Amino acid sequence: MTSIQNISLTVFPMLISTLQGLDGIEGTLNKYVVPILIFMTCQIVSASLSTWLASLDVAVYGGRLNMSSQKRSAMDEEKEKQEKWSSDGNNDAFAA
Repeated sequence: MTSIQNISLTVFPMLISTLQGLDGIEGTLNKYVVPILIFMTCQIVSASLSTWLASLDVAVYGGRLNMSSQKRSAMDEEKEKQEKWSSDGNNDAFAA
């Protein structure tokens, strides 16, 4: 994750300085509007992805990302008990 951040910290200043130096933008107020729009777009994409991740976590994993470590541990222990119970063959005890 740090490498992605470092790439962004390298690329974005070069991108913005290139855009600010273009003929139609240099010397106008658009010199400041373009970077603001770029950063607003990044913020909107980030917020959308974060919302999607949170809803996916709740729908698929039961809210595991926002659980306390105690609740996660209890959930893991319960899952291990269920897996052990089903692998021991005890699930046929009620079939008779």
